[in-house]
Amino acid sequence: NSGTSLSAPIVSGTVALMFYAEPNATPDEVYGALCETATPVVDPEHDRTVPDERGDVSGSHGALDAGTAGAYLKEHVTRFKDVTEADWHYNSVMFVGTRGIMNGYNDGQGNFGANDALTRQDAATLIYNLLGRGQGATDHGFADVEAGAYYQTAVNWCADQGIFKGYEDTGTFGVGKFITREELMCVVYNIAAEKGAQVDTGAFYELPDHASTSSWAVNASQWALSAGVIHGMSQPDGSLLLAPQNSTTRAEMAAIMMNSIKAGVLPDVA
Repeated sequence: NSGTSLSAPIVSGTVALMFYAEPNATPDEVYGALCETATPVVDPEHDRTVPDERGDVSGSHGALDAGTAGAYLKEHVTRFKDVTEADWHYNSVMFVGTRGIMNGYNDGQGNFGANDALTRQDAATLIYNLLGRGQGATDHGFADVEAGAYYQTAVNWCADQGIFKGYEDTGTFGVGKFITREELMCVVYNIAAEKGAQVDTGAFYELPDHASTSSWAVNASQWALSAGVIHGMSQPDGSLLLAPQNSTTRAEMAAIMMNSIKAGVLPDVA
């Protein structure tokens, strides 16, 4: 059948579902997804993309494909207001955002906070959500992990799995501390099943500040660079630094998780 009386409620219902799935989508993005994924109509009698007997074209884009339109919107929506295609981290943020691995701030502003530093407990929570998936964990007795805190199970599960370690001298996990780049490289290294495989140490020694890496993080850093899990940090003059002591930003975490998934270290949830 053809006609607005029939199509309007079906298209409207699809649009409602698309906005429900992607609340940050704009009307133009939803409309674009519908048009880009419409199935061409080949029936000359009902194809409104060809002139009728009067030579008029009414402008149909084709037949609605609701499922494909929703999938297209998911891949093309402007997910975060503070992330643009010009940003170096655009692809990685969109990668983790589309998969629900990392989300923006739940403050109604629609921002990702790409340059904000990531805390150790939030890094553990991201890893747990991807790998732990609701599993329970033994209480490791970290003095700074509050009972009932949103990160409690995640921290204890990561400790159970040997992914994260606390600070032995204080008996704490480091809640509230920002996770450094070398600490995060150790975390991914601890997850990797084939960390004993051949490692090309060249990428590590090529970075001029490699010597600032803590002794306990050297093996993990060499592996992470060799596996493509992490790359040097670009400087204004075009050079690269490892910056192992720097706090990890949310954008860097997104990039490392994307790289780890593509390298097969972490599972893809797409």
